Amino acid sequence: LGGIATLATGVPLTVENSSNRSRNQTSGADFADRPNLVPGASNNPTTGVTKGCTFGTTSIPAGGKLGTPELWFDPCAFVPQELGTFGNLGRNTVIGPGLFTLDFVVNKHFKIGENNELQFRSEFFNGLNHVNLAPPLVTTRRIFDNNGRLVGSPGAITQTSTPSRQIQFGLKYVF
Repeated sequence: LGGIATLATGVPLTVENSSNRSRNQTSGADFADRPNLVPGASNNPTTGVTKGCTFGTTSIPAGGKLGTPELWFDPCAFVPQELGTFGNLGRNTVIGPGLFTLDFVVNKHFKIGENNELQFRSEFFNGLNHVNLAPPLVTTRRIFDNNGRLVGSPGAITQTSTPSRQIQFGLKYVF
């Protein structure tokens, strides 16, 4: 018997605007600015329920559970900063989902005669079939457009970081 347990906390990520609201003329991968944090809101709003909000024509209903694939963080904890200014939200304040996997092996050796052996091996990867969510993609971490409207599906997670349970068996004859 053998096994490996992997436990890790989530990686930090940054919530950003989907446009350059500060108008600092930066371009490329790092053009987006960070929004403002709503006074009294947590800068890591991943637990509890959302209070709900509306930006433009998009609404987030109140009472939605946070920390789920549909709403990992609360977009209502942030507001777009004024055009021409930088937001007050810090970098890497939201913590992504953690990781838990249990891999184990069962191995048995059967002696056949004096010099021969039959080996049976079964390996289980993510043996408990635990769903390990990937961090939200950049497209769901960029939440406000240049007009201050919510864009896309802010805070949604669409991928997992590990596959589902995988089992493999092996049989080996040693002579």
